[in-house]
Amino acid sequence: RTSSAYLGLSKATRKQRDAIFANVSDSAGKEPFNKITKKSIVEGRERRKATPAAANSFLKTLRGMFAWALEAEMVEVDPTAGVKGLKLAKLRYELV
Repeated sequence: RTSSAYLGLSKATRKQRDAIFANVSDSAGKEPFNKITKKSIVEGRERRKATPAAANSFLKTLRGMFAWALEAEMVEVDPTAGVKGLKLAKLRYELV
């Protein structure tokens, strides 16, 4: 949370990501970065499938974290690579 990438985010985005990190921390405990797998990322996305925007925010947040961890040489592989976001329902607006 002190990296230039994180601090470069808007205050609203940091707040949203902090909430996601807190949720992930509660469910993953003290699991080290290098033990998080693509399978666990997909499972986390699927747990949030009822709210596709939340699932995609989760994925985007972890992508940012793992991009930073990869650059900082804390991990050798980005487990979010190749994980697709969920399609959002298209809203139809009708003129009244």
